[in-house]
Amino acid sequence: MPSLTNDSAWSALSRTISEVYPDAVIAPYLMMGATDSRYFRTLTPNVYRFTGNRIDVEDRERIHGTNERISVKNYLAGIGFCERLMTNLAGS
Repeated sequence: MPSLTNDSAWSALSRTISEVYPDAVIAPYLMMGATDSRYFRTLTPNVYRFTGNRIDVEDRERIHGTNERISVKNYLAGIGFCERLMTNLAGS
Protein backbone atom coordinates (compact mmCIF):
# COMPACT_ATOMS: atom_id res chain seq x y z
CA MET A 1 0.00 0.00 0.00
CA PRO A 2 1.48 3.39 -0.97
CA SER A 3 1.98 6.19 1.51
CA LEU A 4 -0.48 9.05 1.28
CA THR A 5 0.36 12.35 -0.39
CA ASN A 6 -2.73 14.19 0.81
CA ASP A 7 -2.18 14.28 4.57
CA SER A 8 -0.37 16.44 7.12
CA ALA A 9 2.80 14.30 7.17
CA TRP A 10 3.31 14.63 3.41
CA SER A 11 2.48 18.35 3.63
CA ALA A 12 5.14 18.89 6.30
CA LEU A 13 7.71 16.86 4.36
CA SER A 14 7.09 18.59 1.03
CA ARG A 15 6.99 22.03 2.72
CA THR A 16 10.34 21.33 4.40
CA ILE A 17 11.92 20.15 1.17
CA SER A 18 10.78 23.37 -0.54
CA GLU A 19 12.09 25.53 2.30
CA VAL A 20 15.50 23.87 2.59
CA TYR A 21 16.05 22.93 -1.06
CA PRO A 22 14.02 25.41 -3.12
CA ASP A 23 15.47 24.05 -6.39
CA ALA A 24 14.21 20.50 -5.70
CA VAL A 25 11.33 18.95 -7.61
CA ILE A 26 9.00 17.13 -5.21
CA ALA A 27 7.25 14.06 -6.54
CA PRO A 28 6.35 10.68 -5.07
CA TYR A 29 8.06 7.71 -6.68
CA LEU A 30 8.37 3.97 -6.28
CA MET A 31 11.50 2.93 -4.42
CA MET A 32 12.89 -0.26 -5.85
CA GLY A 33 15.47 -1.09 -3.17
CA ALA A 34 14.81 -2.75 0.15
CA THR A 35 15.17 -0.45 3.14
CA ASP A 36 14.59 -0.77 6.87
CA SER A 37 11.45 1.32 6.37
CA ARG A 38 9.50 -1.88 5.75
CA TYR A 39 9.64 -2.52 9.49
CA PHE A 40 7.88 0.79 10.25
CA ARG A 41 4.65 -0.16 8.44
CA THR A 42 3.34 -1.60 11.72
CA LEU A 43 3.63 1.88 13.26
CA THR A 44 2.09 3.96 10.48
CA PRO A 45 0.74 3.44 6.97
CA ASN A 46 2.73 6.45 5.74
CA VAL A 47 6.45 5.74 5.49
CA TYR A 48 8.34 8.23 3.34
CA ARG A 49 11.72 6.98 2.15
CA PHE A 50 13.55 10.28 1.99
CA THR A 51 16.83 11.63 3.25
CA GLY A 52 17.39 15.32 3.77
CA ASN A 53 21.01 15.03 2.69
CA ARG A 54 22.34 16.41 -0.54
CA ILE A 55 24.40 13.77 -2.28
CA ASP A 56 26.93 15.20 -4.71
CA VAL A 57 29.01 13.35 -7.29
CA GLU A 58 31.83 12.57 -4.85
CA ASP A 59 29.35 11.27 -2.26
CA ARG A 60 27.59 9.04 -4.82
CA GLU A 61 30.89 7.40 -5.75
CA ARG A 62 31.36 6.34 -2.11
CA ILE A 63 27.88 4.85 -1.59
CA HIS A 64 28.09 1.13 -0.76
CA GLY A 65 31.85 1.20 -1.19
CA THR A 66 34.93 1.06 0.97
CA ASN A 67 34.84 3.81 3.59
CA GLU A 68 31.24 4.71 2.69
CA ARG A 69 30.44 8.28 3.75
CA ILE A 70 29.12 11.66 2.71
CA SER A 71 30.87 14.99 3.11
CA VAL A 72 30.68 16.85 6.40
CA LYS A 73 28.97 19.74 4.58
CA ASN A 74 26.23 17.48 3.24
CA TYR A 75 25.90 15.69 6.59
CA LEU A 76 25.36 19.01 8.39
CA ALA A 77 22.84 20.07 5.75
CA GLY A 78 20.93 16.86 6.48
CA ILE A 79 20.87 17.69 10.19
CA GLY A 80 19.51 21.15 9.35
CA PHE A 81 16.84 19.54 7.20
CA CYS A 82 15.77 17.24 10.06
CA GLU A 83 15.60 20.18 12.48
CA ARG A 84 13.38 22.09 10.08
CA LEU A 85 11.17 19.04 9.45
CA MET A 86 10.63 18.53 13.19
CA THR A 87 9.72 22.20 13.57
CA ASN A 88 7.23 21.94 10.70
CA LEU A 89 5.74 18.70 12.08
CA ALA A 90 5.30 20.40 15.47
CA GLY A 91 3.37 23.18 13.76
CA SER A 92 5.75 26.00 14.64
